[in-house]
Amino acid sequence: MYGGTSILDSTYQNLYREPENYLLKIEHRQMAYHKNSNADFFIENNLNLAIRLPEMILLLDDTLFYTFYKYQEKLVIDYYNNSEFNLISILNGDWNKFIIDEVDKIGQNKIIYISMKDYDISGRIEIDKDYFPSQININFSKDEYFKLNLQQNIYNLTELSEIIPDTTGWEVIDFRE
Repeated sequence: MYGGTSILDSTYQNLYREPENYLLKIEHRQMAYHKNSNADFFIENNLNLAIRLPEMILLLDDTLFYTFYKYQEKLVIDYYNNSEFNLISILNGDWNKFIIDEVDKIGQNKIIYISMKDYDISGRIEIDKDYFPSQININFSKDEYFKLNLQQNIYNLTELSEIIPDTTGWEVIDFRE
């Protein structure tokens, strides 16, 4: 381990220190599939966050995960499984599974090279002098990766609930049962 995880802890604490709103640019490549998306990323805290994409809204509310499909007027509810590693676990700061391999300093910024040896996952987190993660790259394999770009202070949102659509009359699929 490269000097413990204190640099990841500082980055995590900075990202979640108070409710915030970001512009999130997502690039996802999986074999022949390649998609770029712009999303709004809303943080209340690490257990209450949302991603608003053009076609859907993903909401983590403590232990429950909601997916709002706006155009199909469908809501899917399930328990959040924190043992799985996915986009939400990256964004909610579940970085304790990572090992820091190396830290490079470029001017006032740093690049943290990380890995999860048991899963053959690697990546890098680019942080500024204030430990804000401007870019997160996660490589799941040579054929699949996520690239996330965050920009601070895009919106002035008072509550996370403001982005949740009215689901009256929507089809509800509840996997908790």
